[in-house]
Amino acid sequence: VQDYAEIKSIVANFVSEAKALTEQYAIGGILKQAVATPATTADDLKTAFNTGLTNYQKQWIVSESFYNQIDLLKDAQGRYLLQDSIASATGKSLFGAPVTVVPDDVLGVQGQATAFVGDPKAFALETVNGDVAVEWIKNEDFSTNFAVLLRADFKAADDKAGKFITFGAPAGK
Repeated sequence: VQDYAEIKSIVANFVSEAKALTEQYAIGGILKQAVATPATTADDLKTAFNTGLTNYQKQWIVSESFYNQIDLLKDAQGRYLLQDSIASATGKSLFGAPVTVVPDDVLGVQGQATAFVGDPKAFALETVNGDVAVEWIKNEDFSTNFAVLLRADFKAADDKAGKFITFGAPAGK
């Protein structure tokens, strides 16, 4: 701190980003436990959205690969399925529900088009929220290391609150 006054804000930003990414991956692991729903067409996606989730606030949490595939889909009149929405972080909605895009590996593997549709707040429960600790820890080799510790845990709460979709557009579509 004495040598570089801005280090405190740099560390604070790093800790905040590390916490957000850690929680994103942990919650993604929980969302993958939703009822598996394969889809190959826009009609399959619409059916997954329309059925079994009436009592929940619906939204889409989608992998980048899923987002790319649905961003290219059009209806019979040539209109794109993704619609503009000022209420969504991505600025898009699908079937009237907001769309949030995450890296492929949060919901699967690189290149795999996967999505969660439903109510993530009802589906995933944060059972431990211990916040972040930042400490200097003495190492075995007589050095001191900077450590950031996050105490948090997430569990599936309401297994009817969402569906986990694996989307594979048919060849030529």
